[in-house]
Amino acid sequence: PVQWYEVAATPTTRGEVIVNWRTEAEQDNARFIIEQSLDGQSFTAIGESAARGNSEGITHYDFTDVAPPEGLNY
Repeated sequence: PVQWYEVAATPTTRGEVIVNWRTEAEQDNARFIIEQSLDGQSFTAIGESAARGNSEGITHYDFTDVAPPEGLNY
């Protein structure tokens, strides 16, 4: 299980989107799969990030979407 702390996405001036997230605790967590949707209903995996595995305390992660589609993304 993962205890979430915060998730945020920020566009850059280069047209990328940086997704940052923090967890408060993780237990037996191997990875995060980053997904994207244009309609909020159907999601597609666009990347992965290795997880800490087991942790107590705040852990920071980030992922950069280098070519996000135009318009609203979820």
